[in-house]
Amino acid sequence: MRGILLLLAFSVALTGCDDKKAPVKGVAKKAKTAKAEPVKKDPAVDDIPFDVAKSDDPARMPKKPAKEPIEVSVRAVLVSHVKAEPSTSARHKAAALRRAQRISAAARKLGVDVEELAKRFSDLPEDRRTSLRVAHRGPLEMDPKFIDAALALGVQQVSEVVETKQGFWVMQRVDPGELSTAHILVIYQGAKLASGAVKRNKAQALALAERCAKRAKAAKEPFPVLAGRLSDSPSKFRGGVITPIAPHRMLPGFEPYYEVAKKLKVGEVSDVVETPYGFHVIKRLRLKKIMVRHILIRHDHAARKPEKRRKKHVAKVLALKLRKQAKEGADFAKLAREQSEDSSAEYGGLMAPFARGQMVPRFEQFAFALKVGRISEVVETKYGFHVIKRER
Repeated sequence: MRGILLLLAFSVALTGCDDKKAPVKGVAKKAKTAKAEPVKKDPAVDDIPFDVAKSDDPARMPKKPAKEPIEVSVRAVLVSHVKAEPSTSARHKAAALRRAQRISAAARKLGVDVEELAKRFSDLPEDRRTSLRVAHRGPLEMDPKFIDAALALGVQQVSEVVETKQGFWVMQRVDPGELSTAHILVIYQGAKLASGAVKRNKAQALALAERCAKRAKAAKEPFPVLAGRLSDSPSKFRGGVITPIAPHRMLPGFEPYYEVAKKLKVGEVSDVVETPYGFHVIKRLRLKKIMVRHILIRHDHAARKPEKRRKKHVAKVLALKLRKQAKEGADFAKLAREQSEDSSAEYGGLMAPFARGQMVPRFEQFAFALKVGRISEVVETKYGFHVIKRER
């Protein structure tokens, strides 16, 4: 009898265990068949194409260069919001930040066209969305945060989101394709900008240009000498050197000149190149930009007269005095702020970076001859007397 009772108790115990497990099995089954939560929509970012399967481009990931560049060109996307100055959007600031972060992430993907992103999603005016912005230290109407971020990028790299009072920026540094060249120009009757005094016809101009090219390639005479003697361009007075050119910055019709120049090696001379302006013989130069501070003292015969009358010799004496103070250790930037009569005075005389061909020849000659930290002699140009200090 005792054995039968034990067997019944064991049976009841097993039944109890089954009853307790049954609900657990039921919950597990329910969990397997539960539907996934729907993906939440975000109007701030839903219109921006973003392929999660596409890999990031390592070349676009930001990495600060070992040495800060003197100047960079960037393509920038602006995301505005209601608190921006000026505001171009009714978007809340938090939504603008999410949008900018999505644009930055999208711009780093392999094969994504950042120019197209700018064209479609930037809050800048439509005609400025794909324009390149040049960033550098010195006189420039840009937020310092924007400049810092731009100068910290290598070519192709895409920035993190940068906040300024205008809104949120995403930028990519690009190579502007800038070239430095010198040329000999031979013009003819009917060429663009040719004066009525030009008598040679097109065939005569071509023959002369071909002779110029032959002599320039022979290199028996320095190119600046040939340009000074044979060129019809105003650049002849600076050895044929013209301001650097780039695809987004050149005279209309200068495309053939640029296409030939970019294929030349530095120091190489081209065959004759035709543009609407005449026939060119081009020499490719090394592109080099520098930064200087300067003090300008005007006089009554300068291109722009001083606010108070000042004779030329008095202006020179003042310039010599300021140079002496700078050479003896006075703060050059402070002297420029207090004494210079140039618009750069408010920046301590600091000028934007420039290459050969962008300043008057005599100023350039002295500026490029200086070593970093050195101060020039007093330099006379049509604008007055300058004292120049090389910064970069």
